[in-house]
Amino acid sequence: MTATPAVLEYEDAEGLRGQRAQAVSDVVKLIINGDLKPNERSSEKSIAEQLGTARTTVREALAILSRDGLVAQAPQVGTWALPIRYRDALGSIELRRPIEEVAIARLIAPKAQQDLSDSADVVSKINHISIDSQDPATTSDHLLDLENRLHAALAGAAGLETGARSIAGFGRVLRVYLAHHKQWDSQELTEIQKENIVFYDYVSAKHSDAATLLDQYFKKWYERLRSSPC
Repeated sequence: MTATPAVLEYEDAEGLRGQRAQAVSDVVKLIINGDLKPNERSSEKSIAEQLGTARTTVREALAILSRDGLVAQAPQVGTWALPIRYRDALGSIELRRPIEEVAIARLIAPKAQQDLSDSADVVSKINHISIDSQDPATTSDHLLDLENRLHAALAGAAGLETGARSIAGFGRVLRVYLAHHKQWDSQELTEIQKENIVFYDYVSAKHSDAATLLDQYFKKWYERLRSSPC
């Protein structure tokens, strides 16, 4: 890679660069914040103006999010967010699991020599998040975004490029659902923060227990989803 991993870890996992990657992130935030709503039509032009981004870049971002199932588009009608339900969030976790199991098996293999620099940069950012005990919602989506970047980057490092893109898309679906259905407390977010740091440490050390930690990771996410309103 010629680019700096610290800048492009998310884009590398998703196969995106620069403005297009930023546009994907910005449109997701519009959905999370309620600025792009289900059944409320908007246009590429209005979204581009809102984001200060070229229409062609927004069009590419919307195509990616349409693939994720987060938005719908129709000619002469416009673009609108799609409702994300419990089954969608649950599916996003269930479909990630086999991809990540293969990725971790590859990464902790005795002779594995994959480059984990992108993942290390994301973990550093996770480690430096300061969770506000008074207002945990201010950091929840940022933390979940970084968690998703980490797991996508690990899949990419394992040579699962398509899997990394899938994890990125599944992560966006989960983030949107949780933003609208989950009330976080600082203890839960601190737990997620620590889980990801420890998990990466085990993977980077090629520790066999990394597979066990991955299993625990998914079990905890099932529990978190069950505790959120459907």
